[in-house]
Amino acid sequence: PPHASGLGLTVEVSTNLGMNWTGAGYMFAYESTAQLDYVAPRQGSVFGGSLLKLTGSGMRNTESLSCRVGTISHIASRWLSSSATSCQVPAHREGPVPLGLHSNAADYDMHDVSFTYTPPPNITSIYPTVGIVRGGTRVTVDGVNFPSSGRAMCKFGSIPVAALSRTANQIVCAAPSMR
Repeated sequence: PPHASGLGLTVEVSTNLGMNWTGAGYMFAYESTAQLDYVAPRQGSVFGGSLLKLTGSGMRNTESLSCRVGTISHIASRWLSSSATSCQVPAHREGPVPLGLHSNAADYDMHDVSFTYTPPPNITSIYPTVGIVRGGTRVTVDGVNFPSSGRAMCKFGSIPVAALSRTANQIVCAAPSMR
């Protein structure tokens, strides 16, 4: 029978229609399920590796806290607060998958929040290939599988810069200063 969250009951066994019960005293506790409202980022590579931040409410800090991505379960999770946890997604085929969260190693609550696996972006050319030392040269990066949403960036060596514009096949960034 259903019981309120936080209530603990002993679990005993009878093998003679309830005439006699064991007296081991093992406890079973009921807990509320976490509510998952949002995930960031909302998409990532089919090769996996994206670190997701899941936000919502009622997230419990337990040893068995884990994520479920589509049909892949028991993905290690890191509790951040009662309203946030994170997990790194494994490789998966292309497309959207529902997300789940559990804190008891048994029950997964799947939510109306999803993560979309996409093919990885691939650069096919850049133009120009040379710019001035003070920076500011607009560099056009052509390629395929650039995501249609999220924040696009370019990296020149180890220096990341925000994209000035983007389409599904082109991203434009200003080269940083090398002074």
